[in-house]
Amino acid sequence: MDVSIDTLDGITVIRLNGALDARSVNGFRDQISTLIKAGAIRFIVDGAQLTFVDSMGLGALLYLRRFARQGKGDVRIASAGRELMALLDLSGLRTIFDVCPDVPSAVARFGEAAPPAS
Repeated sequence: MDVSIDTLDGITVIRLNGALDARSVNGFRDQISTLIKAGAIRFIVDGAQLTFVDSMGLGALLYLRRFARQGKGDVRIASAGRELMALLDLSGLRTIFDVCPDVPSAVARFGEAAPPAS
């Protein structure tokens, strides 16, 4: 999996390309840890190029959310494909992640509302 990281309006945008699964999750968590240690608390996970997510990948997204929320930030998921949406719905995680149609919408949501309740 390829990960690219950008910043838009003070929000860390994590673009995932490929599979977020048991093979790639450790590298992803290492990158998350580095971002959190650098003080990032507001994240957008761009799933436009995400091809697959397994339970380990969902765990990594929850890991990111937990640390973001501890810092009074949050995580938005943008451009989630049909498979990721189905997995979020099936797992019940759709209720805790703010899912937006695209990155600009997710950036705008950070300015609109407080993070959803835990």
